[in-house]
Amino acid sequence: MIRRPPRSTLSSSSAASDVYKRQDFDYMNRTGKREGNVSNMANTMANWETKLAIFSLYRCILRSLPLIKHAFWLLKPLDKMKDKVRKRFESNRYVRDPDAVLHLIHNGWVEYNDTIMFRRHRASLSKFFDDYDDRDVLREVYAEDEGKMLEERRFWNGEEQRREGPYDGHWSQVAKAHEEEFIKLAGRVPKGWTTSKGYHDEMRPDGTNYWEKNLDYQGWYMKNVDPDSANTRKEMQGWIEAGYNHPKHYGSKNRRAHRRYVKDIESVMESTVEESYARNREIFFQLALRDDFPESNRIAAEKLLAKRDDEIFGTKWGEIEKYIKQTMRELPNPRMWRTDAFYCRYRHLATDLEYNWAKVPIGAKQEKLFNNWVSDSANYAVYSSSAFEAVKACKTRNPMARSWADFYRDFDPDVAETRMLPWYHADFDYDRRHNWDIKCMREKKWINNGDVDAVNSFFDSHIHKWEQEINRGTKVRDAKFLENKLLAPRMVQLYRSLNRLMDVALANQMLAKVDAGALSKCKTDDERQAVVNATDFSKFTFNVPTVIYPDNFPQAPLGIDGTEQKQATA
Repeated sequence: MIRRPPRSTLSSSSAASDVYKRQDFDYMNRTGKREGNVSNMANTMANWETKLAIFSLYRCILRSLPLIKHAFWLLKPLDKMKDKVRKRFESNRYVRDPDAVLHLIHNGWVEYNDTIMFRRHRASLSKFFDDYDDRDVLREVYAEDEGKMLEERRFWNGEEQRREGPYDGHWSQVAKAHEEEFIKLAGRVPKGWTTSKGYHDEMRPDGTNYWEKNLDYQGWYMKNVDPDSANTRKEMQGWIEAGYNHPKHYGSKNRRAHRRYVKDIESVMESTVEESYARNREIFFQLALRDDFPESNRIAAEKLLAKRDDEIFGTKWGEIEKYIKQTMRELPNPRMWRTDAFYCRYRHLATDLEYNWAKVPIGAKQEKLFNNWVSDSANYAVYSSSAFEAVKACKTRNPMARSWADFYRDFDPDVAETRMLPWYHADFDYDRRHNWDIKCMREKKWINNGDVDAVNSFFDSHIHKWEQEINRGTKVRDAKFLENKLLAPRMVQLYRSLNRLMDVALANQMLAKVDAGALSKCKTDDERQAVVNATDFSKFTFNVPTVIYPDNFPQAPLGIDGTEQKQATA
């Protein structure tokens, strides 16, 4: 610690000596830990500067208290006000974090400036300087002050100026005329993307637009009660003609960049999805090369672009495009088109395009039905037998054991059987939402590359894909990020339930092939399993239950095995 010089060497009235006498010149680092020496000053600060700032703020507040007391008409004694300020400072006397101290000093100066510049209400100051020990009294004071402020605000907002005058509720003929003008003005608002031509103004060849030719600027830019309205209107018309129409003016919608921006939006609204994608395909490739594959992995970028080609040209965009553009009209700002709000609104509108799923039990309801089913000795014998496992894994006897790679490898547009998925209804229209032949033929080329799942079955592949979306950090926030995040647990539960439904249906169909008489004579589970394993299932073929029906197809609720519920529970 640095020793103080004798008091006789400095004047007691000097500001420097006053600060010098009050400070302890100790040094500490940014974390508040005391340093043993001061040779390393890189991470060290002298905290006497902070103390100097604290005392400077403290003295300024104390010196301004008489002015505050007089200007705000505070009835608190001056010594009580000083004591309140001192306690407020002492409440933070043990704060050691330098950043926190600087933050408190900053807040103090802000409150001080707000007070002396009369930006604070008298009620807030009186609450600060008053000590209320009784909470009921404090509540009454708060209610009284807030009530007064609300009444004052209500009056100045015009709520007290009720429409009880002789001129259709108005107190003057002028006010009545103003209301009529506003009603006329409200009917002249041009249509936006929400209904017709466009969100941005349509420019005319003479450099003007719809607003400047057809709207009354007096009603849009100023209050109608301006006594100098004629001159103001002339002045504002001069602004319009001189500045905002100039092609290089920052606020002009006539400048080149803005006109190109509007034209791009118009071209998007007037073109199909395939046309927009083909127009921007090279840009997508360059962005993928720059952002997604920073190691200049051109092959990976080309692969991503090829997969996007498959998605775009394998989908029928007619009905989807209608809902996309409706969402673009409802959210006309292009900045909103990459947000979750846009995607959620589009999915809400496109609900009719969802598949017609079967009404199968899922979750707790399925667990209850499955427990009742597996409690039967015959069902359990088939379900736990080695023959069941063999049939379930055989791709010739069980179509659901095949993978997506097997389906795409055998796909032939000219053979109807290879175009159909086993869990779809026989009358399902595959070309309703997709160019089915194009989509499947495009997927063929990814089989040998390893991009199509050739290991897991149909539903297990979906489960594996959706499990990747659960608790996974995503670097790229794509359009489907929100949907995947919210739907992933539910989709995993759905496909696991469908897997169990297929297992129960397979076990029931196998049980129908087993000799019921021999099975009824068995006493133990091992004997029943031996009977099941001895049954010849070489010519058995699993009849897959229907899970997805054609659109608007009437269907009854299904049981645990995919049949109608009455048959399943009988």
